[in-house]
Amino acid sequence: MAIIYTYPTKATPAADDLILISDSADSNKTKQIKVSSLPSSGAGITLTTTGTSGPAELNGTVLNIPNYTTTGGTPSIPLNSVQFNDNSAFGGSANLTFATDTLRVTHTLDVRGDGANAGKLKLYCENTSTPHAVTIEGPAHLNATAYTLKLPSAAPTSNKVLEYENSTNNLRWINTPASTAPQGDDGQYQYKNGSSFSGADNLRFDADKIHIGKGGVTPTRGQLVMYGDGTNASDIQLYNSNNNRYLILAQQAGATQDLTLTFPGQASGGNNKILESDSSGQLSWIDTPSGGGVSFSGSTANGIATYSNSTTANVSSNLTIDNTNKKLNIGSRYSVQDSSNVFKIGSLSLTQDQESIEFHINGSRKVIINEEGRLVASVGSAANPNLKLGAANDGIYGTTNTVQLITNGTSKISISDGNTADIQMNDLVEFGYGLRFGATGETLSSYEEGTWTPAPWVYAGTAPTVVSANGTYTIIGDICHITFQIVVTGSSGGNAAMILDGLPAVAQGDATSGEQSAGQLFVNTDSNTYDGIPSMFYVSGDKLTMVVQGGSKNSLTAPYGLKAQDYIANWYRPSAGSGITLKGSATYKLL
Repeated sequence: MAIIYTYPTKATPAADDLILISDSADSNKTKQIKVSSLPSSGAGITLTTTGTSGPAELNGTVLNIPNYTTTGGTPSIPLNSVQFNDNSAFGGSANLTFATDTLRVTHTLDVRGDGANAGKLKLYCENTSTPHAVTIEGPAHLNATAYTLKLPSAAPTSNKVLEYENSTNNLRWINTPASTAPQGDDGQYQYKNGSSFSGADNLRFDADKIHIGKGGVTPTRGQLVMYGDGTNASDIQLYNSNNNRYLILAQQAGATQDLTLTFPGQASGGNNKILESDSSGQLSWIDTPSGGGVSFSGSTANGIATYSNSTTANVSSNLTIDNTNKKLNIGSRYSVQDSSNVFKIGSLSLTQDQESIEFHINGSRKVIINEEGRLVASVGSAANPNLKLGAANDGIYGTTNTVQLITNGTSKISISDGNTADIQMNDLVEFGYGLRFGATGETLSSYEEGTWTPAPWVYAGTAPTVVSANGTYTIIGDICHITFQIVVTGSSGGNAAMILDGLPAVAQGDATSGEQSAGQLFVNTDSNTYDGIPSMFYVSGDKLTMVVQGGSKNSLTAPYGLKAQDYIANWYRPSAGSGITLKGSATYKLL
């Protein structure tokens, strides 16, 4: 049934007039009701809309439409901008516009995921009835990393593809790679030949097999070359039908020679065959030796077998192995044994005859261990000592009745019998803790030689003047021997006896203990005369001085040299240009 509506509508509706309303829950989509059945308030229906001055009445009935309000608004600039809620008012932006058929977004367009699906940008073809789209979809979140792909500035030319340049995130146009189609016949191994593939005629794959060599009427020799990795040798591993490895063919580690094995050209020809190699590596089938392969001649238990021929081994009764005691027995007398971490070479037991053990090099005997357990070496020399220590010619060697201690090929200490010196030191010898003679003797711990400078000294007044003073000393243990020479040109201010200071070592004790030592002035000359009469003096340990005393030139009653009394003025006060020479020596015990 068709319904035709006319306009204008009936001026005064009646209660039985029908109204069409939409019903989205019904498949018919529309329903009809009478005006009288509309919800009413009071005597009629009131229709209220914003902008009216009062209720609208339908046939005296007021129709109420609750909560319906309309408001107006003005679009925001700029022209063609897409409007958006800008704080309860229309807003617009030049970065988001729509004009004619173009939506324009400036700088960035975000196409976001919805929590379950990545963002997608769909580009459709020109057909509107059955359009086709190309979709650009964002990455999955798992393990994703944000990155940028920037298109190149230059336009592409023919036969170009885009390539990613990692250092700048740029895409660039490159030449389309040459065809990667395989070359040659089916099954050929492909390898890189410039910018394309080539087929290897002598290397083919057929199902589960690898063929090396061309085959056919005129076969080409095939070779399989395998290299180690610098640490491990190459190998070939064979597996059974259950993928369990049961055979490994590998080169021995550290091998330095090539090994070639040539297999026989025919099958074994029967059971119980083994492969045997000749000196060139040619393998041939032979019968398996009877009795497990090799027969033994001899019946000595644990005897060592030696080669006789390809099927027979001789068992020695003089060379046996004792596995229990870790011993190699040599005949009935000698053995080599590892016993309790001690390596032994010698007789089997103490009951054996005493014999020596000799070590030979190049057929010449070098060292003997005799029946007394002594090591006897051949005659050596300083250039080739019997016992060599270190890299140089350092060691020990012996000659007739002499033992030499060698360093750098030179004898340093000789110990001999019957020579002038039983122990001879050829170089300077230092004894760090001294030298002692006899079991109860004292230790001589020092020896020293040197010079010293005598110096005039007085208790009071001025000391004598000198033009030269020198001396020597030798210290052996606690004994010091000194010599001196001094030329005096002026006496002391108090006419005192000569006192010398500056001894090289302190004297022991004082006058009360008897430890003071005496000396002798054996030369005393002036510019005119010489006196050979010796004069005595002593060393005072507490003052570290030497006092020169004696008689006058013609008498022993007054101090000698520089007198304490003014008998002859020019004697203790020499004239200008002359002097008195005093020479002497003394021996004293050290503090």
